[in-house]
Amino acid sequence: MVFRLSSLKPLHTFGLNHTAESISYLATPSDFQELVGLALNTDFILLGSGSNVVFLEDISIPVFINRFYGKTLEETNDAYIVKVNSGENWHEFVVWCLDHNINGFENLGLIPGTVGASPVQNIGAYGVEVERFIKEVEYLNLKTGNFETLLKNKCNFGYRDSIFKMSCLKVA
Repeated sequence: MVFRLSSLKPLHTFGLNHTAESISYLATPSDFQELVGLALNTDFILLGSGSNVVFLEDISIPVFINRFYGKTLEETNDAYIVKVNSGENWHEFVVWCLDHNINGFENLGLIPGTVGASPVQNIGAYGVEVERFIKEVEYLNLKTGNFETLLKNKCNFGYRDSIFKMSCLKVA
């Protein structure tokens, strides 16, 4: 769904009143795949919850908002396996885990942003980083248009860092 000359005010945490020429909401994998050609040919902005973003002027490039929601939970004898889509609110996900007796995320509550942003920054607080809980990350390769999976050991997690912060994903 695309809106023209829409307000950015509710889409970033500082709430400054600027507009974008177009705002589109991405809710399915195919919505994201439509970005592939665009990513190679033009600039655009992809937002999750808009935390740590400040719009100081009107935006003349397309703005896309991640609204890809969904969670699944599988219990094994020795683990919980949670699959969560990138548009989910991070703090609400932490609360959901605790409501399902999945412990360990307590220190990561109240961190702003979306689940999709969490491995990019390797978010952390009070000695706990999200990499501790990640088995693998599925992402869209903007060059091929394919969804690909990186195992944790290929994500190059470091202090507030990962392979996803690099301008070009290079997997060794």
